Amino acid sequence: MTENAVATACISCAVGHFSTSARLLNEAVRFKKEGLTSPQVLDDIGAVLGEQNALERIDLTPEKILTLPDWEREMADMALERSRDLRHKLESIESMEALETLAAETEAFYKKLNREWLSK
Repeated sequence: MTENAVATACISCAVGHFSTSARLLNEAVRFKKEGLTSPQVLDDIGAVLGEQNALERIDLTPEKILTLPDWEREMADMALERSRDLRHKLESIESMEALETLAAETEAFYKKLNREWLSK
């Protein structure tokens, strides 16, 4: 594997974590009638928190980000900011309506990140 391939893995992993998170949140929303205390909803939220923790603490560490080209570093910073925001919102979620909004926002961000990364 080339050095460049290793460096770019950070962004492809971020895309994967956001893709999984978006799908999990979409699944949680399917249980809207059961509410936030539904075991399925709680498990899906927990899994998303795990995905975002892995993104922040393993895939987008400062050491890895520093090796990225400028255009990828900007994407990594954007992904980190969005990940932190997502985690904080999930940690204090109070309604299924808020979860539904967060699911839509996460899906939109995943598509944006994926399209931008693949186009470069």
